[in-house]
Amino acid sequence: MLRIHLDLGEASVIESALQNQISQVLIDEQKARKVARNVYGLTVVGTARVLVELHQAGLIGPLSPLFKILGASSYWIDQSIVNWALKSVGEEA
Repeated sequence: MLRIHLDLGEASVIESALQNQISQVLIDEQKARKVARNVYGLTVVGTARVLVELHQAGLIGPLSPLFKILGASSYWIDQSIVNWALKSVGEEA
């Protein structure tokens, strides 16, 4: 069912989590996030949240340049999420 409704990458993440009894997954795509949460009961985090947590732990520097690199690499994250992440770490959105 997963591979019919989701892209191969997201379906594989969910399948792997279920097979390995992992309760938390990293998924950015909205439809896959809903399936992981609502159908399989997984906890879902996104790239922006991971970057915020890494920054808050002092493991990485400013986030703004990272989001620019992601965007230039065709990795799309909704601007409202980028703004939330930047605000969370005290950077201008």
